[in-house]
Amino acid sequence: MDKSIEALLIKHTYEPGKKIGAGTQGAIYELVNHPNKVLKLTSDENEAFASQIVSRYNLKNVVKIYKVYFLKSTDLYIVIMEKLNKISKKDEDNWYFFFEIMNKLSYIPNKETEKVTETTQIAKFKNSEEWAIFALETLKKYSKKTSAGKRSFETIYTIVTEHLLDSKLLNDVFEGLKEIGQLGINYMDFHEQNIMIDSSGNFKIIDLGYSISPLAKINILEKRNNE
Repeated sequence: MDKSIEALLIKHTYEPGKKIGAGTQGAIYELVNHPNKVLKLTSDENEAFASQIVSRYNLKNVVKIYKVYFLKSTDLYIVIMEKLNKISKKDEDNWYFFFEIMNKLSYIPNKETEKVTETTQIAKFKNSEEWAIFALETLKKYSKKTSAGKRSFETIYTIVTEHLLDSKLLNDVFEGLKEIGQLGINYMDFHEQNIMIDSSGNFKIIDLGYSISPLAKINILEKRNNE
């Protein structure tokens, strides 16, 4: 981490530790003096605005955001969030198949698939099972227009219905996407690695990168004079 950025962080009582993750537009660091929190540096303005909106609420299945800062001298944003744990290999493997369905549907632009892939639309489903079944049936309908890769549609359908439909993982992810959608945020970074678990066993959506919200047009982000 750049020394000038590190100095600005310490000024706000956040002492960065080792880097524990990195993405296209940001990196995540441990916090030496806040062991239950992590710090993300990002250049993604949409993520910063979405994080600021989420920070106003205590959402059960979305990562808790504590604070968002703008570093004027660097054009970067600091997002302080709760520290979560990786999900089990079994959960990650099961979830991957449903993510694959969502990913395939996102490449079929029409009103039917938008009901499954856009968070503002997902919020309209009654429960996670109804959402997942609709996604499976929609993929089946358009399967000829999508590449099944190494797995047939039947294989994906069997894995999802047998291992995911009645799982807490699917239910928690559905509720998290619903919570985000109800805030007017369209979650744009939906994949299996963006699901983690807290100490109470709740699965949570992390990383609001690329998220878009109507409220992002209004500068509600608290800007600190860091220079």
